[in-house]
Amino acid sequence: MAFINHFLSAAAAIFSLLTLLYTFALNRKVVEITDSDIELDDRCPPKIYFVVNNLGRRAITLTNVIITDSNGDVINDNGFEPHENINFSTLDNPNWYAPSNPFDRKTLIYSEHYEEFSYFVDVQPSTLFIRLEFKERANWLLKHKTFKTHLSVTKT
Repeated sequence: MAFINHFLSAAAAIFSLLTLLYTFALNRKVVEITDSDIELDDRCPPKIYFVVNNLGRRAITLTNVIITDSNGDVINDNGFEPHENINFSTLDNPNWYAPSNPFDRKTLIYSEHYEEFSYFVDVQPSTLFIRLEFKERANWLLKHKTFKTHLSVTKT
């Protein structure tokens, strides 16, 4: 009889541990960077694009985005405004020259949704390190996650 009691208590402990691990796995943050490319055009400076995807089951709050090149230099939007510098009446596709959309405030990204960011830059990097900082923990210990991405080139 004591054997059955020990067996049932051990089985209950194992089941509760597996349930706890399943809950952590189910609620973990799954974020990825996709569609990273750089647009090159003679009329404006290079423009970097990337998409932050929330593939997890819970919403996340993005609090900061820091972009660096392979040398560790921080890359910021240079403030270029296409509408002030380009004559759109002579263009075949004026939608190509949209203003940049840099990270500028806390952004809530819902489950299975995404946010697109773009930056006009002064340099033309081929590799970026994108550090995303969150209000919540991105993994077991940290509230940030860094991605290394190679930019594909698009020319107009």
